[in-house]
Amino acid sequence: MDLYPHYISKVETIQQFLINNNIFYTLEKNMEHLIFSIWPIINLGLIVGVCYLIYRWITKIISLKQEHNDLLREILKKMDNQLTNPG
Repeated sequence: MDLYPHYISKVETIQQFLINNNIFYTLEKNMEHLIFSIWPIINLGLIVGVCYLIYRWITKIISLKQEHNDLLREILKKMDNQLTNPG
């Protein structure tokens, strides 16, 4: 004995309606169109993101090299001062 026979009949009726009116096919085509229309935006976003990360890494490396050069200049000045003015 089915506990919910009226639910089963409603579900079967809804499924038959969706199949008869090609709702599944329409939804599938809409999703396919949505995916293909969003794909270039996703690719462009990834390319821009990678370029931004590369830019950040390059600027960080350049700033660290500049800081390193400044520190070496200071060390050389101190060593030169010690050699010219002993004691």
